[in-house]
Amino acid sequence: NLVGQRVVVTQNNSSKDQFEGVYHTFAPFADGVGDGRRNKYIFKACSSMKGANPLKEGSTVVIPAEKISSLWIKSVRLTVAQASVANGQASADAFVTDTDISSGGNATSKDLV
Repeated sequence: NLVGQRVVVTQNNSSKDQFEGVYHTFAPFADGVGDGRRNKYIFKACSSMKGANPLKEGSTVVIPAEKISSLWIKSVRLTVAQASVANGQASADAFVTDTDISSGGNATSKDLV
């Protein structure tokens, strides 16, 4: 889950504007054109990094997906998920590796027929 993670966004406009913010959501929103839906990203607590169109510090940005050339997650926090795996309490959305799964003792091996 990337919600709440710090991200760097590069737009595909002529000046390649770049800003940093907190990933909030990605969902279809009505825009009144054609079928009325476009996928858009929402970022909060944004600040400009480079480009010709500076943002107001701390602003919320709603931007259509087709206007983004890259979305870079600065650092994914896995500590909560890894701690729950170590305790055998992994939730359905926890990140687990093959080694985590097989070391839990639940893995069985069967002969192929």
